[in-house]
Amino acid sequence: MANPIDQLVQGGAEILVAQAVGGASGADVDIDVNGGSDIGPPDGWPGLPMPEGEVISAMRIDDSYSATILTADERTVEDTIADLNALGYAEVTTADLGGFKTVSVADDDLTILLSWFQDEENGGYSVSYSVVATQS
Repeated sequence: MANPIDQLVQGGAEILVAQAVGGASGADVDIDVNGGSDIGPPDGWPGLPMPEGEVISAMRIDDSYSATILTADERTVEDTIADLNALGYAEVTTADLGGFKTVSVADDDLTILLSWFQDEENGGYSVSYSVVATQS
């Protein structure tokens, strides 16, 4: 169980950052950071498949979303990409820089970027998952 003082400080920091970003940009902002448990996708997540694992941070700015997920293995990321392809998201770019990989997929409405690397400290993979409106 997380320390209640740590949770208050973390919650206050999340609120301050959200207010600062929202105040400076006029955007509607929601930020959540792991306090010792899986926090799930950001509020308003568009119902897209996510890699199986623990969501340790989540952020929404207007209609853009971002989450960081700790997964047990790389296969969960590959399965998520296959699920997105099955939903009609076409591969736009891929990169394999050795220990760091990225794939972006898109349809007419959304562009999704998945980036991941082996996280030796946590014994799995750290995955960054971002969703933005597709630019025409």
